[in-house]
Amino acid sequence: MRDYHGYSFDMEAVAHELFKVTKKGGIVVWVVSDKTINGSETGSSFKQALTFMEAGFRLMDTIIFKKPPRGASGNNRIYWQGFEYMFVFSKGAPKTINLIRDRRNKREP
Repeated sequence: MRDYHGYSFDMEAVAHELFKVTKKGGIVVWVVSDKTINGSETGSSFKQALTFMEAGFRLMDTIIFKKPPRGASGNNRIYWQGFEYMFVFSKGAPKTINLIRDRRNKREP
């Protein structure tokens, strides 16, 4: 369990409840990033992904979302968190998949 300024967050309970209310073939996208403590990332994002899998979800994809620039923050001893993980989970086989297809730019030959 993590603490958010006095609010508690029971990850296992959330994952199990989401699994319970997601219909068969449904998708859940979980967006999360790690906190850096004493120069080391916590790894909590991966722990959360494993918790979803233990609740019964399939991990269909992991997407890296680049955050918009936000200026200088933190210190110069570590890299700034410039991205978030987007874990795509499904309850069983997905009912529908609409993959993004790359296309040629109009200016390309």
